[in-house]
Amino acid sequence: ANSEIEIPITTSDAFAESRNKDKDSQEAETELAMKTDKASPDHDVESNESDYSPVEKQVQKTYPLREVSIKLPFCRGAGELRFNPVSSFIGFVILWGLTIYCMADPIGAKALLSQWFSDMSRYFTWLFIVANPVLCGFIIWLAFRYGDIKLGEKDAEPEFSDASYFAMIFSAGIGVGLFFYGVSEPLWHQASHYYVNAGHHSQN
Repeated sequence: ANSEIEIPITTSDAFAESRNKDKDSQEAETELAMKTDKASPDHDVESNESDYSPVEKQVQKTYPLREVSIKLPFCRGAGELRFNPVSSFIGFVILWGLTIYCMADPIGAKALLSQWFSDMSRYFTWLFIVANPVLCGFIIWLAFRYGDIKLGEKDAEPEFSDASYFAMIFSAGIGVGLFFYGVSEPLWHQASHYYVNAGHHSQN
């Protein structure tokens, strides 16, 4: 006679099985919600706690003032502005304070900023020279030491390739120079080139 052997199910096995069922049902609900959103093109995406990943929810619990979301009017879809209020306020005050000071007293601002630039070049040139190779070496060490750590979920895939990341970083570095010198260099040439002074010009 064939006898069936029953294997007792322990409490841990039952808990793991129920946890897997809950996870499967949650994934099915998420997939159904995504299909529903895609099926309705006029659906407005509202900002709530369900829009954030578990990591983002944990960050918001740990740092409650890290991010503020503002719903933008007259914007459909992802019409939402997210920013850090602390760093945004500090940057806003510094930039606008310097701008208003330069507009209110341009002569005094020019003299003061020129003096600051001269002092920085005089006393801190060694720091710029030393910091460049030190920071480059530190970044290379970080890449070899912690380069295998994934910043995201365990099953997350990179949004961009290595070439795309390099292109974006390179473009950001070049873009700073283009934005600055694209305006300042023509103005400098306008006030200092060979033909700026009226009258006779000679090569002697």
